[in-house]
Amino acid sequence: KYMTFWGFSTENWQRSKREVAYLMKLFRWVFSNKLDDFDRKNIRINVLGRVELGLVPFGAAGCVAASVFLATVPQGSGDPGSSACGWACFWLFGLGVAAGLYDVPLQAFLQQRSPAQSRGTILAAYNFLAYSGMLLAAGIFWFLAAVLRLPARQIFLTAGLVTVPVLVCILWLLLASTIRLLL
Repeated sequence: KYMTFWGFSTENWQRSKREVAYLMKLFRWVFSNKLDDFDRKNIRINVLGRVELGLVPFGAAGCVAASVFLATVPQGSGDPGSSACGWACFWLFGLGVAAGLYDVPLQAFLQQRSPAQSRGTILAAYNFLAYSGMLLAAGIFWFLAAVLRLPARQIFLTAGLVTVPVLVCILWLLLASTIRLLL
């Protein structure tokens, strides 16, 4: 047996702030207090909607920008209160946010579009590739810093510039989604 429940649509944002706040509170309560009951009764919830892939190019552009700007941070003294440390933290935070804008929509897309019977395998493969890439990047960073003795700013600049072709490819592939997001 199936039941379709229309929870919230874009038109609902036009409601009064009080109504929207009440609906959000209701959703939080249901998902905080009733999921265990649903699970015991074998009730499954499928959320329908559009995954916003238009965010992915913004994430890639943010990764490029944050990496390049990390290369401009002045040499620090090691003092956590220095402006160099502050700027480095700011751009590293920006790099993390941009990486999230890149990765989260892709993960959501895979979860939404993959066949249920192979979803776990697909997500495991994605995570394996992602973490293998992180380990490879850490190894490359170690090699460039420890063996070739390149300064971190030069490594970040190179990483940002190497990411530009990825950004161009993503923009080309997701141009319609990006334009739809902006409009």
